[in-house]
Amino acid sequence: MAYALPANPAKVLMFLTEENVNAICGVPFIEPARDEVLLYVAKSTAALSKLNSGGYWKERCMTVLNAAVTHLNNTMQPE
Repeated sequence: MAYALPANPAKVLMFLTEENVNAICGVPFIEPARDEVLLYVAKSTAALSKLNSGGYWKERCMTVLNAAVTHLNNTMQPE
């Protein structure tokens, strides 16, 4: 579902729970390149920002995405 987030955020938000929000709104890649993560987060954040609905889950998902970038900046060096 994480791969669907940038393309169809409204549908993805419908399935979020506290138990799965980190998995769905987090970075879904195995050993991702820094640029790949940043592009995914940018696309996902842009898609979520365009929604007029979503409320709590929209904000919660954006928080998880921002945390992924923070983690990336603390652990990965630019290529």
